[in-house]
Amino acid sequence: MNELVSRVSSRALVALAIAVLAPLLELTGLHPPGRLLLAVAFTLLVPGVAVVEVLRLPSLHVSWCLAVALSLAVNILVAQLQLTLRIWHPLVGQLVIALVSLVLLVVAARFTTERPVPPVPAPAPVPVAAKHKPKPPSRRSGKR
Repeated sequence: MNELVSRVSSRALVALAIAVLAPLLELTGLHPPGRLLLAVAFTLLVPGVAVVEVLRLPSLHVSWCLAVALSLAVNILVAQLQLTLRIWHPLVGQLVIALVSLVLLVVAARFTTERPVPPVPAPAPVPVAAKHKPKPPSRRSGKR
């Protein structure tokens, strides 16, 4: 189990904890002080982080932006689907998103080998500027 945890990024572990805690608090009816922040974190992070972990993007900035955008898109699509089918149950939507995200996070952890650090490209050599000064323009007059 330690081998599996060592292959998972901290971002995935946070998403995993949020995906378990947010629906659990809703199901039990507990209202701790940080529940609102947990719900916002669930909405903004959980589905997108699960997809980004499967994709294994090398850029940290791109992966965070994509995670938030995908999370919002998934939540909007699930809500729209529930409204269209006239089965509006926010808890059911949250449970479906959490379960699918948990499956994706486990798949990402299970089939991820050690993540190699992508090599940093060497900077291109800067051409050395010429050491001579440019000639000043000639001061010829137009008169002959």
